[in-house]
Amino acid sequence: MNITVVTREDLYPLVHGAAVKIVRTADALSRRGCEVTVVTGDRLKYHLFRDGRHELVDYPARFVAATRLNPRLLPLLTRLRLPDYWRTVEHLLRSLGYPEDEHLLYRPIVDPDFWLRTMFVGRRHRSEWFQAEFPGFLAPAWVAARLLGKRCSVVEHNVEWSRLRDTTELGAETLARFRGIEMQLCHLADEVITCSDDDRKLMLEDDFDLQDITVIPHGVDLENFGLKTGAGIREHYGVPTDHSLMFFHGTLHYWPNTVACRIFAEEILPRLRQRGRQVKLLAAGLSPPLEHSHPDLIYADVVDDLVTHIAAADFCAVPLLDGGGTRLKLLEYFAASKPVVSTRKGAEGLYAQDGHEVLLVEDGDWDGFVDRIEWILDHGTEALGMGSAAQRFVSHYSWLEVADAYLELYRGRESVRGTDFNRAFEERVERAGRSLAELGAEQLAIRHTELSRIQRKERKGNNSKLLQLLDDRSPEVAHWNDGEVRHELSDEEVVRHIPVEVDWQKPRTMILLLNKRCNLRCDFCDLWHYTDMMPFENAVTIINRAPKAGVKTLVITGGEPFVHPRIYELIELARNLDLGVNITTNATLLVKDVERLKASRVNSLSISLDGFQATHDRLRGVDGTYAEVMEAIDVLQQETDIWLNIYFVVTNQNVRDLAKVYDLTVQKGIGFDFWPVNGYPHLFLQSEDERGAYEQAIAHISRSNDAVRDRLDYYRYGMEYMDGRRDHFRCLGLIEQFGVNHEGQLVPCCVWDQKGLQVGSALDEPLDQLFYSERAQQLREQIFNEGCVDQCFNHSLYEFQAATGLPFVVKEAANPIDEASAVIKSSGQQRGKEARARRKAAARARRKQSEGAS
Repeated sequence: MNITVVTREDLYPLVHGAAVKIVRTADALSRRGCEVTVVTGDRLKYHLFRDGRHELVDYPARFVAATRLNPRLLPLLTRLRLPDYWRTVEHLLRSLGYPEDEHLLYRPIVDPDFWLRTMFVGRRHRSEWFQAEFPGFLAPAWVAARLLGKRCSVVEHNVEWSRLRDTTELGAETLARFRGIEMQLCHLADEVITCSDDDRKLMLEDDFDLQDITVIPHGVDLENFGLKTGAGIREHYGVPTDHSLMFFHGTLHYWPNTVACRIFAEEILPRLRQRGRQVKLLAAGLSPPLEHSHPDLIYADVVDDLVTHIAAADFCAVPLLDGGGTRLKLLEYFAASKPVVSTRKGAEGLYAQDGHEVLLVEDGDWDGFVDRIEWILDHGTEALGMGSAAQRFVSHYSWLEVADAYLELYRGRESVRGTDFNRAFEERVERAGRSLAELGAEQLAIRHTELSRIQRKERKGNNSKLLQLLDDRSPEVAHWNDGEVRHELSDEEVVRHIPVEVDWQKPRTMILLLNKRCNLRCDFCDLWHYTDMMPFENAVTIINRAPKAGVKTLVITGGEPFVHPRIYELIELARNLDLGVNITTNATLLVKDVERLKASRVNSLSISLDGFQATHDRLRGVDGTYAEVMEAIDVLQQETDIWLNIYFVVTNQNVRDLAKVYDLTVQKGIGFDFWPVNGYPHLFLQSEDERGAYEQAIAHISRSNDAVRDRLDYYRYGMEYMDGRRDHFRCLGLIEQFGVNHEGQLVPCCVWDQKGLQVGSALDEPLDQLFYSERAQQLREQIFNEGCVDQCFNHSLYEFQAATGLPFVVKEAANPIDEASAVIKSSGQQRGKEARARRKAAARARRKQSEGAS
C-alpha cells in the first residue's frame, strides 16, 4: 500500500511529540511494506520512507517553476495593486481569527500551492491513501484524494478547537468558528482517527457516532529503552548524590507543559522541601519557561538523547491539567520502567491500572500528588515493581503495532472502523496478578544477577594491579566535593612557558588506556601480551572528573577497547558529560553489537587498517581480520552516522599498500591518517625500494590531501627516524592532550609505562587537581625545553608545529638512540610466542611440583 502523509514542516529534529508521532508512524508503515511519502510546507522537497529508510526527494525543477509566479509578472501585479500570494494566505488566516503561532497548522486550508504538491506526490507515487496529520492538512489531502479517485483520512492529535479553548484566551465566537471549520473538514474524510477515546467523545456532539471514529494511539520506540543506564546525567547537571531525581519533559512553551512547570515550581517542589525530602526535578524540552523557577528545578532545554535522561531518573511526574491525545511522555516513562505519578488528565487516553502501573491523582490535588511521590521514595522495591508493571503494559505500544492498526483500518474499513486500539492494546497485556513487592524483588534479583555476570567477565583473567590491591573487594567510584579540590594553576598559566600564542589544533583531549588486552596479535604491539583491564569503577572515577580538567574529547584506546565488557556504559557516561568520544579499534568486534554501538552515541571510530588482506592479516597476527574490518566499515556506513577514520602504521611490510589504502578511504568517504611504526626496528623502512615506495605514496596522498601536504616535512623526517635518528622531540602533551593509563596514572600522551613521565594517580586525587598542579607544570616545561624522553614519533609532533609555529625538534640527540629511555622492541609476535612458551613451561613445572608433593 502506498500512503501520502500530509502534515507540518517542522519534523526534524524530533524535538516535539507531533514530529515523533508522524515520523515514527511513517517509518513503521514503511517497515510493514508500504511506500510512504510525506508532503509538508517545504516547497522544494518531500520525504520518502521505504523499507525503514528515509530520504528527501526534490520536486522536479519544471514542477517547482510551474508553481511559482513568473518574476516578469511582478510589475504588472504591482500596477494592478494585486496582493502578494503569501500575504494573501496570511491575511485569510488572520481574518478567520487564527493566532499567528497557529498558522503553521491551518495554512494548507487556504494554500492551493500545498494542494498541488500533494496531488503531484500522490500521483507520482500512486498513493492509495492520503493521511492528514491535523485537520488543517485535510484540505490538500481531500482535494488530492477526490481528484485522483483515492481515499483520505484525518488524524486528530488533539481535538484542536478544544486545545485552543484550554490554552488560549480566544472568544467564544472565534472558538465556535474554529470548531465548525474543524468538524466540517473531519466530515469530509473517509476515516477519522483520534489518539484517545476521550478525544473521540469530544466529537460526538458534532454529528459523529462512536463507531464513526477509530482510536489509534501513539507508540513508543521500545527498542531504544533498556540499552541506557543514564550514567553521567546527574554529574552533568550537578545533582547531589544524596538527592532523588524526578523527571519531566515536553515542548515546554506548549501551554499545558508550561503550566506543569509552574505547578512544579510553585506547588510540588515547595511541598517536598517542607516535608524534608531531597528531590531535584530535571525538566527537559524546547523553550524552558525560566520565569517558573525553584532551587530544586533544573531546566535542560532540548536534549540530544532523551532516553538516557529518562534512564537517569528515579521516577517521573506528569502534573498536566490540559491537553489531549495519547500521552507520549507517559509511554516513554513506562518503556523505561520508571514509576510515574500523574494527574488523571496527564494519563488521559491510557488504560493503565492506578496503583499498579501508575499512581494517579485527581487534577489539582497537589498534596495528594506529593503523597504519591513520598510513597515512591519510601517504597523502593514496590516502586521498582511498578516500573516493571508499566513496562509490561507498554510492551504492546510499539510503532509497528501502531502501523498495523492503521493498515487494519485502511484494509478493513467498515469492519474495523470505531475500534479503540488503546483498549485492544491494553487487553493484550498479561497481568500476572503478582504484588508490586514481588515484581520489584524479581527485578532486583535480575539486576544483581546481570551485574554479577558482567563483573565476573570483567574480573576473569584480569591481572590489573588495581584489583590486586583490593583483595577481591569491588572497587568504588571516588567522589570529591569541588570545594575540596585545589587547582594550583589556571588554563592561562598552563601555557606560561610557551613564548608564542597557541593556535589550538583540537579541543583538549584525554586518551584513556582502558586495557592492556586484545583479541589480535599485532607484530608492532605488545599490549596483547597482557590481560590487564581497568576496573569499570576506576574508569568512571576518571571520566567523571575529565570535564573539570577542561577535557572536551575522550579517546578510549587499548589494547582493544571493545574487549572491555562495560565499554558501552563508559561511552554513555562520557557522552552524558558532554564529551565527544572517539575510540581506536581493530573493528573486529563491532558488527555483533552494532545496535548498542549506535545507541551509545559514540562520535567517531579510528579503525586500524594496515594494508590489504594478506599484509593486514600478517601484521595483525590473526587470519580473517581484514575481511572483518571491511565488513565493519560497510555495516557502520550503511546503518550508522558514526564518523570513521582509518589509522595506517607504515612498516616495511605494507608500505606498498599505503597509497592504495588511502585511495580506498577516499572512495568510501572516510578519514585517513598514517605515521611510521614506532619502536620496532625490524619493521622500519630499510631498503631503497621501500623508501622510494614511501616517498611516492606521500607524494600521491599530498596531491589530494591538504593536511598531508602541510606536514610533508614531518613525513619525510619519518624516514630519518626509521634510520635511527633520535632528536629530542616536544609536543603539547599535558596541555592540548594528555593520557591516563590503565592504572590511573596521568601521563603526557600514550607513554603508558614511562615512570619518568607519570605525574600521579588520578584515582588517589582528582584528575583536574593533578592536571592543574605544579607537578604537571614541571613536566610540561621539561618537555618543551628539553624534549620528551620517550622519543616517540606520532601526530603529536606535527600538531605541536601547527599550533605554535615552532619546530617539534628541541635539539639534536647526542646519541642516535637513547637505549635507556626510548622504547625499542623486537617483534611483538615473536615475543608473544616466547611469553607463551614461558607460561607453558611454568605451568608444567607447577604440575610436576604438585605431583611430587602428593
